[in-house]
Amino acid sequence: MQATFNLSAQINFIEKTAKPFMKWAGGKGQLIESLVNLFPAEIQTGEIKKYAEPFIGGGALFFYVAQNCPQIENFYVSDANQELVLAYTIIQKDVESLISFLATLEKNYHALDSSDQKEFFYEQRKKFNEKLLTVNFNKFQADWVERTAEIIFLNRTCFNGLFRVNSKGEFNVPFGDYTNPRICDADNLRAVSALLQKTEIKLGDFAASEEFVDDSTFVYFDPPYRPISKTASFNSYSKFKFGDEAQKRLKV
Repeated sequence: MQATFNLSAQINFIEKTAKPFMKWAGGKGQLIESLVNLFPAEIQTGEIKKYAEPFIGGGALFFYVAQNCPQIENFYVSDANQELVLAYTIIQKDVESLISFLATLEKNYHALDSSDQKEFFYEQRKKFNEKLLTVNFNKFQADWVERTAEIIFLNRTCFNGLFRVNSKGEFNVPFGDYTNPRICDADNLRAVSALLQKTEIKLGDFAASEEFVDDSTFVYFDPPYRPISKTASFNSYSKFKFGDEAQKRLKV
């Protein structure tokens, strides 16, 4: 018999509800209620103390669990997308510097007319891609702050809020032409940072999560979808493709 999670037992324990700071293809924000009803009963009884999400993406379910399941004490998130993990790490370690950079980007962008905004977007995208080869994604450094601000800016102003890269890892989504997009949500970024203080963040393959997982861990897997056709697919979250062999390895 499938156990259900008691929605009435949920507790919000931070003032500002944290939500994904990036728009993400395949995000589960609209499916939270359905997912919650599939949660194991051990979350309520306190037998589950840890949560792991090896394909963090936008993190909608992680943010829900971290704010509504106080029985869970430790969190682990990871992803093969190096830009995404860099952003989570900066929000965890230096959110105020990030907010300062983002606020400046937002002010400069909104001071422009629509045609100049488009030019500004492509200038930022070009600069972002040119710096790719100089970024050390394995060692925390101060210039990660500016890069995270650029990631969020591009995500908020590009077409359809996609994060898509080519085989070289270069961001290649075109301009979105939105009216007055919200670029710097300082309150949300601070709320996200607060949750990430109790979270281990890793760059890499899902298999690395085995070191964190034990019998008291709830693991949520949300890998890139297997393309259903050559034209109706999206699997470009990072330069490392998640193909059939990776799907088989995950199944094992």
